[in-house]
Amino acid sequence: AQIFSSYGSSDLDTAMGIETPLCVMIKELIDDHPDVSKELFDSSEPPMIFQYDPTLHYIEPSKDDQEFNVTKLNSKIPNVMVKYNIHDRGGVLRYDELIRALVKKIPRFAKQYADYKKDALQLPFLWIGGRTDSTISINGTNIYPQQVESALLTSRELYKKINTFQISQKYEFKKDAFFTVKIELKQGVHPTPALKKECQKTIVNGMKLNREYAQAVREFPQNFTPLVEVYAFKTGPFVSVSIKNKY
Repeated sequence: AQIFSSYGSSDLDTAMGIETPLCVMIKELIDDHPDVSKELFDSSEPPMIFQYDPTLHYIEPSKDDQEFNVTKLNSKIPNVMVKYNIHDRGGVLRYDELIRALVKKIPRFAKQYADYKKDALQLPFLWIGGRTDSTISINGTNIYPQQVESALLTSRELYKKINTFQISQKYEFKKDAFFTVKIELKQGVHPTPALKKECQKTIVNGMKLNREYAQAVREFPQNFTPLVEVYAFKTGPFVSVSIKNKY
């Protein structure tokens, strides 16, 4: 099978989920149907879609159904993992369960699925909506790290200069909330006012593709136009070394 990317963590398994051509096709369809995403995944922000081998990982929802627990089923490994939670928001769906739901809810899915059915791996799906501690909410509108990342990716040249970023909400002026993005630049790239302005413009334009954000920035431009701060490599809030980015 073709694999485009994988999902996992260094402390659990780096290839627990695999992104197959079928996963990519489903993700692209759901991007155009936020209502379906909301119904299936309880979020209008489309999640990442992967498939996983249930003979290697037993995945079950956590108590609040917002996260999931993983038990590794490989008896040959020395580190035992039972109901391990890496605090990513997500869940699992049976293969037939998700396929039936998409056939019912998205008219053109059945025709596109026919082109993938023969070579598809009939493994269950694992959907990931991002880190549960990463979402910020301003005036009732949720902003996710993956929205910012997708926006920055609209400018490939700019994205090459960026190492990582953090999003947060900043309270000022009578406790009003503001959208803040702190960006760590790649080693050797120096922060400048022009680069800061380019980052802000790219984030706003890219995130306007999301209807909820577009409406929010139109109604409350002062709150949703990001307050961007750029930092040289390993400076400011990025001075500590971390294996996994924390948004």
